[in-house]
Amino acid sequence: MKKMISVLLLLSIIIAVACPTYAVEPRYANANDLLVTISVNSSGKATVFVKMYGCTSLTQSHITTYIEKKIGSTWTRVDIGTVNDVWECDSTSTTVIKTYTAQLSSTGEYRAVAEFTLTGSTVEEVTKTATTSY
Repeated sequence: MKKMISVLLLLSIIIAVACPTYAVEPRYANANDLLVTISVNSSGKATVFVKMYGCTSLTQSHITTYIEKKIGSTWTRVDIGTVNDVWECDSTSTTVIKTYTAQLSSTGEYRAVAEFTLTGSTVEEVTKTATTSY
């Protein structure tokens, strides 16, 4: 019986050590999940995906999304053919899912930036970024 308990304890320790730990995502006052991703195909067409799942307390959201290119050590806004080179989204829904596309003119390091202004129990501003190379 002692041998069985020893084996079970040993297995428990092995499993505990082998299981990876995950970082905890930041908790937002007005949202459960905020995400931006960017991908670029071989022709230079960038696709930016923005997702927001708000809490029930969320009453309004404003999302500004844009693409930047790294030139030297500076990030510079890319011409995406819209006013101020940004995509704007206003919503009173608790779920927003958007996909935007733009043609990139040259290779390099790019990032998508999504600035979320979330109004609910408080007004909260969160910026998320995603980087890729083309």
